[in-house]
Amino acid sequence: TCHSCLTTKVERTQPKGQLSSKMDEKVGQTLYIDIAGPLPNSHGYTQLLIAVDGMSRYTILIPLTQATSTSIINALSNHVFKHFGFWQRIVSDNATVFTSKKFKDFIFTTGMKHTLLIPYYPCPNMAERQIQNLKATIRARCHDDHTAWAKDLYLTQIALNSAYNESTKYSPSDLFFGRHLLTPINLIWDINNNQLDLQATWETALQNIKSAHKKHAAAYNKKHTPTQYSIGNKVYLKTYIISDQQKSINQKLAPKYRGPFEIIKKLS
Repeated sequence: TCHSCLTTKVERTQPKGQLSSKMDEKVGQTLYIDIAGPLPNSHGYTQLLIAVDGMSRYTILIPLTQATSTSIINALSNHVFKHFGFWQRIVSDNATVFTSKKFKDFIFTTGMKHTLLIPYYPCPNMAERQIQNLKATIRARCHDDHTAWAKDLYLTQIALNSAYNESTKYSPSDLFFGRHLLTPINLIWDINNNQLDLQATWETALQNIKSAHKKHAAAYNKKHTPTQYSIGNKVYLKTYIISDQQKSINQKLAPKYRGPFEIIKKLS
């Protein structure tokens, strides 16, 4: 096949690569972060920082007036690390606010490892998934006033963290604190709030996560072909070109792939 065909034709076969992802086995192992925004101005806030613990799915929501490296560092320091300590690893996308020297230097001083996601492949980011849950919750609360999303945001956080999770079979607060969150319903109706055996709860949740992951992987892998690459192989890299009228670039007419590139090292 000629070079032009390889770079321009749409591939008609199943996507390559099967699901293979590592799971967190304890609370405090991985913190996923992301920014949702810009959102409608709500009480002066236009951005929302979302931080999610990988194992428990416990979610922390922090409204921001602007999304900068400095504002994110301050938010994480004052609203996350001050209360819960540090995680072993922090995961983010490749946004400038997360790849800046200032943010990298801050993470280095904490001792945490900073992992960046593969561009255009946000699936492994737990915060991305929680953004979808968050949007559904905010829609239910603010469907008639989009500027009210920041009002009583703590109630949205409580709702997310006290909700049953399909994968773990527990609520995020159950796994993060070892107890159910007290809500007005518990207090008004004097509903029992028994302490959980945290170690046993973690072990059960981990088995539930593995079972859910196995089912998800089976469904995913049915539509993807297993592929192995070796050092020396030539590969083409998929492009994600954005239309630019000023530069006379049209995404529909742009090459689908670029290359070839030779594989010189395998990391995993």
